[in-house]
Amino acid sequence: MANKRGIKGDVNFLTNEVLVDGIMMMSLYQEKSEEIMKHLEKVAVSRNEFVAAIQNPPAKRDRLALEDRKKNRVARSKAMRKIIDEHFNVFSKALDATYEYMGTLSGEVK
Repeated sequence: MANKRGIKGDVNFLTNEVLVDGIMMMSLYQEKSEEIMKHLEKVAVSRNEFVAAIQNPPAKRDRLALEDRKKNRVARSKAMRKIIDEHFNVFSKALDATYEYMGTLSGEVK
């Protein structure tokens, strides 16, 4: 599994790319700017939830004995991977929906 810093960097990069593309689309299709903004907000919200889930895993503040940390390391890693996968799926669906919507804009306006 990649480290948390790398994952957050990738998520921030993807978010910035879609936001820049969305701002450009808003300047081209000013009549659709509110709808574009709604899609961009969904991406930003899913990004924030994803980063919050990475930074604050369940039981983050719990202090475990050394033996418990060693015993449960694999289980904690699997649980963290599951959380990351779930949040990334939501984030990627928001990205896909936004790009899909922006792709339809050029076909609507003639």
